[in-house]
Amino acid sequence: MGENSHKGGRDCEAKLKCTLCKSCCCLCGCLLHEYRIEQNRISFISPTRGNLQRHSSKLSETYGPVMTVYLGPQRAVFLVGYEAVKEALVDRAEDFTGRGPVPFLIRATKGYGLVVSNGERWRQLRRFTLSTLRDFGMGRKGMEEWIQEESQHLVNRINSTNAAPFDPTFFLSCSVSNVICSLVFGQRFSYDDKDFLDLLHIISDTLKFGSSPLGQLYNIFPRLMERLPGRQHKVIANIEKLREFTMTKIQEHQDTLDISSPRDYIDCFLTRLSQEKDIPTTEFHHNNLVSTVLNLYLAGTETTSSTIRYALNLLIKYPKIQETMQQEIDTVVGRNRCPYMEDRKSLPFTDAVIHEIQRCMDIIPLGVPRYAVQDISFRGYTLPKLSETYGPVMTVYLGPQRAVFLVGYEAVKEALVDRAEDFTGRGPVPFLIRATKGYGLAVSNGERWRQLRRFTLTTLRDFGMGRKGMEEWIQEESQHLVNRINGTNAAPFDPTFFLSCSVSNVICCLVFGQRFSYDDKDFLELLHIISDTLKFGSSPWGQLYNIFPRLMERLPGRQHKVFANIEKLRQFTMTKIQEHQDTLDISSPRDYIDCFLTRLSQEKDIPTTEFHHNNLVSTVLNLYLAGTETSSSTMRYALNLLIKYPKIQETMQQEIDTVVGRNRCPYMEDRKSLPFTDAVIHEIQRCMDIIPLGVPRYAVQDISFRGYTLPKGTLIFPMLHSVLKEEKQWATPWTFNPQHFLDQNGNFKKNPAFLPFSAGKRSCAGESLARMEIFLFMVSLVQNFTFSCSEGPDSIDLSAEYSSFANLPRQYMIIATPRC
Repeated sequence: MGENSHKGGRDCEAKLKCTLCKSCCCLCGCLLHEYRIEQNRISFISPTRGNLQRHSSKLSETYGPVMTVYLGPQRAVFLVGYEAVKEALVDRAEDFTGRGPVPFLIRATKGYGLVVSNGERWRQLRRFTLSTLRDFGMGRKGMEEWIQEESQHLVNRINSTNAAPFDPTFFLSCSVSNVICSLVFGQRFSYDDKDFLDLLHIISDTLKFGSSPLGQLYNIFPRLMERLPGRQHKVIANIEKLREFTMTKIQEHQDTLDISSPRDYIDCFLTRLSQEKDIPTTEFHHNNLVSTVLNLYLAGTETTSSTIRYALNLLIKYPKIQETMQQEIDTVVGRNRCPYMEDRKSLPFTDAVIHEIQRCMDIIPLGVPRYAVQDISFRGYTLPKLSETYGPVMTVYLGPQRAVFLVGYEAVKEALVDRAEDFTGRGPVPFLIRATKGYGLAVSNGERWRQLRRFTLTTLRDFGMGRKGMEEWIQEESQHLVNRINGTNAAPFDPTFFLSCSVSNVICCLVFGQRFSYDDKDFLELLHIISDTLKFGSSPWGQLYNIFPRLMERLPGRQHKVFANIEKLRQFTMTKIQEHQDTLDISSPRDYIDCFLTRLSQEKDIPTTEFHHNNLVSTVLNLYLAGTETSSSTMRYALNLLIKYPKIQETMQQEIDTVVGRNRCPYMEDRKSLPFTDAVIHEIQRCMDIIPLGVPRYAVQDISFRGYTLPKGTLIFPMLHSVLKEEKQWATPWTFNPQHFLDQNGNFKKNPAFLPFSAGKRSCAGESLARMEIFLFMVSLVQNFTFSCSEGPDSIDLSAEYSSFANLPRQYMIIATPRC
């Protein structure tokens, strides 16, 4: 390809990968040179491959080689088959040089570098990169020498396995990565170097994410995924570490740069940067250098090592081919020297095998997308220039189900508060419907929902003001919790069990009129079922069940065990209801069940009544499932945050000591005198947003909203996460900062965007109970203990273990030191 020619221009990145891949595949020759690889001697993990390419190939048989597909809101055209691909990328190369805006790549590179660029930036960086690669390929210490040297390190490492089974992934990743390091940084790393190993882990994890369903979702709905919790945030944070590592290496090169003797790619780029520093339009600046180094690293490491991993697997599968390759290599190369690229023309069978491996395993099956920078007429079709429009009202199809996401405080408030009546419908969440059999408060609509909600709110208020009201129950339970934690004697323990028991017992007092011992077998089984149910609902399996319920009912899987456990919970509840029925005194109701049974008795002759056993059982399940895990998870996050920020914990203790002291329980009345503590508790709920998507609403009729028509039957997700993290509403939305709820005088201040319990007519019915629980439990705990962990504050991991319907925290060990 000529230096100034653009024919096949976008193949430059492919050529880069191909050059490295073919060269590094010589490593296979070195392995065959030394070993006969047998199935019982080496174990492999095959890289994951997607199925979109298979579907597109199949569809092309019906629809032809040029197909338009919508990936979410994004129009995409698939070119299928050699003739169509060659015509576009080779014969009409100039029209197809545009690089498609792949959101994950843009986020990772911040829009700079070779891979995601277009126009003059791409031309300059491509020309420079190809020229530099050629120069180092012909240099004194060129690429071939680097690969030969690295192949010996690889052979030595494999020799050290002593023919025992091993996973080759690590060794191959180290070897291929070191070739890139030699090219970019002018040095290789020891296979034991900690920074190098972190680098490899980040590269592997980034590529896996990009090839995962979450990575595909990110590319289709980037703004949505930025607002959702999930693995994408950890991946992007890791890429930032890779960026910082690269910047450190660039600075080291800058400090030791000798323009007359460039050592590697970075030196060459820095030299060009220095030469063009006074040209305002130059593309040779630090942003492009950092991102192009990332491009080389990410593109060159995992793809080539995955190809070689596939190669070794295929040679094990076809031992005769392996044997023929070895015979050819022995004849041409022998056993006493390294192979050279010059040997390839004398190794036709080996070369053919390597080519066939790359063809058969096609590591990048869809290619990196191109982009129509202007309208293109191609094979009778018009491929229009891309345009994107996103806003606070987004339509997404979850499988066959149309769903609308409301993003940001203004849109969510307008829907749930200003137009509450239009958005009272509860979306048909298949998992919840299956768990409750379609009855109860959580999944109901219309008159059933109105009656059950009114009754539940009234009953909660009545017991909140009663002789043995909710506040007393929580205070009593907090003492049991403090006593249990005291029993750990300041040794590390997992707080999950104690917190779940405490919160669950408050629900038990409200619903059953009794608390349970933390050692009660039935109670412990109850807690296990509740926890497992919430974890399933927030797992990929739970998401799949909600999108494809009929299919999931027919497939084997964890969902069947979860539903069997929910049935046990239902049986336990029905037994308790029968016990209440047998001892009911209508004049003196003890709890929620008594109140419901009384109303049931009063309306037993009304055919349309909603006060019947099915609704009672399912509403009790609603209260139990919604009230236990969410509040206990909030407090688990809270303890983690107080350990991570010990100064905040200390300030809370000082305030509590001043207002409450050490000798009495806290009361809800104390809250107005504890502004800092109240602010911390609010900030915990904002920062950790336990129910990030909210429970979906439902269009029970066509709704006109902000210029959009939401057809009847549309699921509506009010994204609470987007409200609790909105930059317009919070000074530092992604940082834990209690100042969000304090004014300049240290007084507590409300923020209307604080909506962890949702808003409007379908807000959480148990909000007042949850607020009371979290405040009284947390104040009691901080009043009595100082919390820490053996690894120190920096070891705290606040990322969720499960993240979808609910953000559920990881299990962890803490130390509770009694305060003297």
